[in-house]
Amino acid sequence: MDRTLHDSQNTLALPAVENVLTYERQVAEIGSAMQSKLAEVVNAQYLEANRQVQWFVENVSQNIPSAPSLQSHF
Repeated sequence: MDRTLHDSQNTLALPAVENVLTYERQVAEIGSAMQSKLAEVVNAQYLEANRQVQWFVENVSQNIPSAPSLQSHF
């Protein structure tokens, strides 16, 4: 009788353990996918910020008066 009860408990517990393992695997996959997407977003934001800084530097350097034109103002 003890053996039958033990076998029944194992039979009932195995699906629960399998469900927990499946859930853990899915959580790990979701975490990995989120990390990948977050890296893509951060990289895109970095590239955009870099582009804006480059545009700003180029724009400022093009609009700085040359030395002879500065002297004519004084």
